[in-house]
Amino acid sequence: MVTFPYIPGKVVVSGANGKNGFATMCELSKLPRVSELVGLFRKPQEKDRLQPMWRAHEEKHHKHIHATPQWTIDPQETRNAQIWIDFRGLNLSNLKKIYPNIEAEAEARGLHERDLLLFENLKISVADTRLTLQYAPQALRIQQGNPADVLVRCGVKIGYPAERIISTSTLLESDRLINIFNQTFPAIAIDQSSVLYIGDHGETAVPVKSRILINGVTPEEILKTAGIGDPKARMEEIYSQVLTEAFNIREKTGETPYQGPAAITAEVAEMILNPARDSVVSVSTYVEKNRYYDLEDIALSLPVFLGCEGVKGIHEVELAGNEWIALNRSIDHLEEMNRTADKLLAEL
Repeated sequence: MVTFPYIPGKVVVSGANGKNGFATMCELSKLPRVSELVGLFRKPQEKDRLQPMWRAHEEKHHKHIHATPQWTIDPQETRNAQIWIDFRGLNLSNLKKIYPNIEAEAEARGLHERDLLLFENLKISVADTRLTLQYAPQALRIQQGNPADVLVRCGVKIGYPAERIISTSTLLESDRLINIFNQTFPAIAIDQSSVLYIGDHGETAVPVKSRILINGVTPEEILKTAGIGDPKARMEEIYSQVLTEAFNIREKTGETPYQGPAAITAEVAEMILNPARDSVVSVSTYVEKNRYYDLEDIALSLPVFLGCEGVKGIHEVELAGNEWIALNRSIDHLEEMNRTADKLLAEL
């Protein structure tokens, strides 16, 4: 009889009361390999709000639901999970509720506003990582709070095994590229796609254009065949839009999109839950040292071999000259945030 250091198929979503967390719970409930689904949150009254939302989801998708979640404030219920997904965290509007005079608070502490946000999210992530270590130390942890790459690294710094902590990170950029292409050219059917972004999740994410294929060919080739003028320039517009879309939505609504991240998180969980196969996927992972990419003590998105036990290896892809430049810019941005995070981490 095979024994496991975790309960196969048990998945925890911490921060299940938020939009991202709840949407992810809904997506996970449809996966046949999910044996137990635990939604963890802090305030008891949240259960009364979540249960009718869940019933609405059940009524709409009852034929596809394989797992009914347990909603709880008790971390004991998370024991021996195979996957622990952390969606807890603050955005700038939440931060302003905590610090009504945020500018004065940041100035008094010698910080930029974004560093104050980093500090609060670092506190949340560290607390959640320690809960995982206490109750489900063998779990594969998916860190979804922001800045995701920085928080993945901080998780390793406080003792979480590097191979078992990841974030979906630039998978969100990959998803956005396909969505924007589809919206821009709705007459072009997308039957299959392969998109690779590496580096930092956000405005310095790097598209590896030689690895971006739609229906087996490059998007520029598709646009040329479809008679679209200046395909290269049109794609450059889309690449630029991918990097700014989330920021623009936040500016307009105060929130980031949540349906896309929920679906992507569930897809990665499904990969992990399959014990028979490893997947090649670009996720944020901690790199102690890598000579090919010239990396040291950093977490960022790279294509990796991912299995039920975590990250098994990094795939080294060929990059064009301008892609190396863009990757180095992304690395510089991350290293600057890491230096700030290290100082803040020392205060916890």
